[in-house]
This record gives sequence, C-alpha cells and structure tokens, in this order.
Amino acid sequence: AKFRYGIFDEYGFANDVLYPNFYKVQDKFLPTGTSNTPVKGTWLNIDGTEDCDPQSGNCYFDPEGENDEVTCSMGYMPFLSKVKHWCNPKELKMPIAPTKHNILCSAK
Repeated sequence: AKFRYGIFDEYGFANDVLYPNFYKVQDKFLPTGTSNTPVKGTWLNIDGTEDCDPQSGNCYFDPEGENDEVTCSMGYMPFLSKVKHWCNPKELKMPIAPTKHNILCSAK
C-alpha cells in the first residue's frame, strides 16, 4: 500500500526527533500510530524486558491481547485480527498521532 497509494509510515521510530515512536497525552505515553482506539500493550526494552520508559529511546511497543476493539489501523498494526481498513477521521477517538503520514499529509 505504501508504494501503490503513496501512504507514508503510520508509526513512529525510536530515537527519531521528527517521527518519535511515542507521544504524550494527559501525562500518558502512547505509541505513535493511527488506530480508532488505543492499542493495548507494553513498552519493552530492546532486550525484551518490561518497564521501559519510551523517552529513553531504547523501547518498542509490544501489543498485548486480542485488541479486538481496534478495527482500523492498516498502516500501523494490520496484523491485529479485527483490523480491516484504513481509519477515516470520524472513527478516531484520540488525538492525531505524530506519524510521518499525518505530519506530511496534514492527517488526511
């Protein structure tokens, strides 16, 4: 889809100043990505151990459980079982994440 439709990445990158892998909403760190509802999971250290602080730059987000309420997230977590399409603005229930696509394409 990236090359066929001209979609930029809808997730962030560790230690990236422009497109970080997390953003903060009301003192909570969320993984950078586009989905209709927050994805449940844990921040892990590069070595796989838990309780990583995303600000350290050495973490990645690991989704946990079924996350069945996530139904749109094709550019972020297409491997979740209920994800079947790209999100449209009416489906989003949280602030727009600072993904490369959202920044370069004005979240469209």
